[in-house]
Amino acid sequence: MLPGSVRGSWLVARGSWLVARGSWLVARGSWLVARGSWLVASATHKPQKQRSDYVQLREFFNRDLVSLNLRGETKDEVLKELIGCLGLDEKSEGILFKMLKRRENLGSTGIGHGFAIPHCRSLVVNNLRVAFGRKSNGIDFKAIDNQPAHYFFMIVAPPLEVNNLYLPVLGKIAQFAKDPDVVDRLQHIQTPDEFLALLEEKSA
Repeated sequence: MLPGSVRGSWLVARGSWLVARGSWLVARGSWLVARGSWLVASATHKPQKQRSDYVQLREFFNRDLVSLNLRGETKDEVLKELIGCLGLDEKSEGILFKMLKRRENLGSTGIGHGFAIPHCRSLVVNNLRVAFGRKSNGIDFKAIDNQPAHYFFMIVAPPLEVNNLYLPVLGKIAQFAKDPDVVDRLQHIQTPDEFLALLEEKSA
């Protein structure tokens, strides 16, 4: 019998190895492998990049999708202005507004620090669409920090996506919003081109 082994259940500990025969649980150093579900974790291996790391927000924006002087004074009015940037027909705009409102009723998309990311899936678009709006004096968006929202990134995607960009884009925007330099820059930009340049500069 091997040192440290228990026959029957085949639990074997030898050196840095731990093997459980049957479920095939293997631990060696920082490796943990579970045969069956194939769960593998290794602290010594370099973590893989998230898909959002490869997404570039600049690719989804153009001047028409940027509104730096939102006029709306309520959440509904701002949502309608953002929807207007997409150039949809009136019926599609109405459907999209209802879908965004339904998402907001589940919980505000105001992520705090002046940012909100209203988002939903809808059949009114064939591919992922985005829009950005700025409201200098802010509005109550029921944000998690109870502070007014000034910067709005809207995301709309079809129910089924070939490229599955919806969540990576959402994550990239959240990452962009956390940059300590971004808020001040967004506050002072004067043109859509400056906004686009900021996205490019931040590799967002």
